[in-house]
Amino acid sequence: VMQNRSRVDYQVFPRLAAFAEVAWSSLPAPADRDFAGFDARMTDHYARLDALGVDYRPPGGPLPWQRRPGILGRP
Repeated sequence: VMQNRSRVDYQVFPRLAAFAEVAWSSLPAPADRDFAGFDARMTDHYARLDALGVDYRPPGGPLPWQRRPGILGRP
């Protein structure tokens, strides 16, 4: 369950950008795709998300359980 806009943003972005690229682009076969190029395009997209105030999941984390200190079994 997504309780608020921040949680929706975190769950949807940047996945939506990756989905859009696959859905609306003529891409080569998955084995031939250029992840480095995609990563560079996403760097520009993260700046757009920041400007719009979107609470997206950063590519390096934190992972959801890393944002909940004090929960047993979690870092």
